[in-house]
Formats: sequence, structure tokens, C-alpha cells
Amino acid sequence: MLIRRTWFMFQMVPVAIAFSVLLNVGFSAVQHSTYWEHRRARVEQQQLEDFRKKVEQGTATPLFGDKGVIPPFMRRDG
Repeated sequence: MLIRRTWFMFQMVPVAIAFSVLLNVGFSAVQHSTYWEHRRARVEQQQLEDFRKKVEQGTATPLFGDKGVIPPFMRRDG
């Protein structure tokens, strides 16, 4: 009886190791993807702030259309 029990436990060791490896890979993949999403959002926010500063200074280059129209939501006219 003891031999059967220890043999079963011995067989479960590779299964436990594989489960732990898969779990760690999954967690690291999720952490990696959320990191890059937050980084992209920070970069976009910084670019928007830089563009708004240029609009306030009057040195912004046109973004939309041929006429160089700055969209109203980015203007700080008052």
C-alpha cells in the first residue's frame, strides 16, 4: 500500500512542475501585456500634452486636412 501511494506521488511531481511553469508563464505574459498598454497610454498622453503646448505657443503644425485646421477640442482660445 505504501509503495502504491509513493509511486502515485512520484508520478504527480512532473505534473505539478508543469502546472507551476504554465501558471508562471501565464502570469508573466499578462503582466507584460498590461505594462506595454500602460506605457503606450503614457506616451500618447505625453504627445497630446506636447501638442497642446505647441498650440498654446502658436507653433503647432497642421494635423488635420490641407488647411492646417487645429481641432476645437485641442484649442485653448478661452
